[in-house]
Amino acid sequence: MKTILKVSLLFLFVTVSCSKNDDSDDNDLQTNDKFFAQVNGDRFISGDPFIGASYNASSGASAFAIVATDLENNNFAKAIGITFVSTNNEFEFRSGLVLTHNDEDLFLSGVYTETGSEEYDFVENTSMRLEFTKVDTSEKLVSGKFSFVEIVEDNSNNEKTYNVTNGEFTNLSYTED
Repeated sequence: MKTILKVSLLFLFVTVSCSKNDDSDDNDLQTNDKFFAQVNGDRFISGDPFIGASYNASSGASAFAIVATDLENNNFAKAIGITFVSTNNEFEFRSGLVLTHNDEDLFLSGVYTETGSEEYDFVENTSMRLEFTKVDTSEKLVSGKFSFVEIVEDNSNNEKTYNVTNGEFTNLSYTED
């Protein structure tokens, strides 16, 4: 599962980060900010076109994912990925939905990564909370709040902790499969 999560996030990170021309200057990295968080006390801000979300409900499972990229400049980027998969047949994607990493019939994960540093592997989320404050299924817009603690480790088994707090996303467009 760790490898699947890492590969999925890397693919989405590369796809979102490469959506702008690499020859542009730093002034072209403006977004309409819709996604905010603090990562170990440092700000993380993202918006279109550096963010993507999708929802899929079929065959007794529901899945949702958001990937957001914060481009510091053309040479350094950070990304946050949030995903859940529910196998509960009674699951309803709705406003007011609150999910935690302890919920039954649910896989919930938050991942933070950045370029230019050592390669780290995801170990675990020691805590995670995701709240949907608004789900508009007709307009395909979603808003919410999140927080998580992620533990990663390098090739020498040195652990690093990312404390992601005050996370908020507002009126994100999502695709539905």
